[in-house]
Amino acid sequence: MDLISYPAPSETRRKLLALLWRDQIEGDIRQLASLIGAPYAAAYRELARMEGAGLVLRVRRGRRSVLSRNAEYPQREALRSLLGSPPNDEGSRAASGPAGAPPSLRAALADDEKTRAELAALGAPLLIAKHVDVRGGSGIGTPMDHVADPAATLVAGLRLARVDPSVARSLPIAIHRSWDAVDVRKLAFYAGVAGETQTLGFFLDLTGMLARRPALREAARSYRDRRVRRRREFFVTLKL
Repeated sequence: MDLISYPAPSETRRKLLALLWRDQIEGDIRQLASLIGAPYAAAYRELARMEGAGLVLRVRRGRRSVLSRNAEYPQREALRSLLGSPPNDEGSRAASGPAGAPPSLRAALADDEKTRAELAALGAPLLIAKHVDVRGGSGIGTPMDHVADPAATLVAGLRLARVDPSVARSLPIAIHRSWDAVDVRKLAFYAGVAGETQTLGFFLDLTGMLARRPALREAARSYRDRRVRRRREFFVTLKL
């Protein structure tokens, strides 16, 4: 039993604490429940208790009620230590990205060279600058183990593929080689936050076809938006 099991005996509570405090993800109850694979009722109950204890904050964003960690929680340093969270948030605030994006995704979206290097570590045949350091994961084993958050890297790759044909060409290889190491729920959430859900579906379908992996093609079906009827150019061209 790890240390966090003592203050958080419920498995659902432990997963929610890790999601909100270690990964610094925010979302509504349905999103958070989906990310940890818990029933809605169980997540609702635990989040209500955590909110009552001051661990999380609830804010309204349009029609949504979004929950996030309470950065002013009095025992935050002890909780961060138990969860293995960063001691402060200066680095995450410095990185740009879509509203609601966790630090790992904001950081990935903000640094194209590091995204290329991490995609290469995940198996993409890309040339990278020698000075780029991708060490952020376990730091042991294969190069893939150096990537702290493969889901964030792949979603950053989806966006980068729109302006970099070499990334678009090699992204299916990275998806194929790293798929078993990717948190699929987190990947879907990140893609939604970054506005790249349909792009994810396209690349999953393409990867499944090229690698002859029916499971990937089946997974791609859930990312199709049948409301969209109008075609749009995939590659973003810069106007000079």
